[in-house]
Amino acid sequence: MEKHGYRKHPLYKVWDDIKQRCYNRNSKSFKYYGKRNIVICDKWKYSAKKFIEWALENGWKRGLYIDRIDNDGNYTPKNCRFVTAEKSVHNQRLLWNTNTSGYRGIYYENNKWRAQIMIDNKRRHLGSFNSARLAAIRYDVEAYLNGDERPRNFI
Repeated sequence: MEKHGYRKHPLYKVWDDIKQRCYNRNSKSFKYYGKRNIVICDKWKYSAKKFIEWALENGWKRGLYIDRIDNDGNYTPKNCRFVTAEKSVHNQRLLWNTNTSGYRGIYYENNKWRAQIMIDNKRRHLGSFNSARLAAIRYDVEAYLNGDERPRNFI
């Protein structure tokens, strides 16, 4: 058993949460991580101390969240960074298994495709459209006009 003195540090919980979602089949988040074959590099998997020391040397501060740069990639020093909650949300997978439109920010309701976007933690309705593609274009335009770095539906 590794002795490191970090057990009560807030990053210890971050490290433990990552391990749970990657390896514990009973974790609510396992289907989004472990089931997708996302793992932790061996250096971190077996050492909370090494993970915490890396985090402290690479920009962690209270209030920031660990974020994988490539959302389909593993938890490794080259693929992880610390970001605000807003930035982390922008790096989510484009499509969840519950997405029926095939586009980010688009849903079907009352025989129309509707576009919505979150800006400054507020949901904005962008309009109703006859096709999911048109709604997705409207979403992308709004994301571009707001100058943020969230993934778009189209290149």
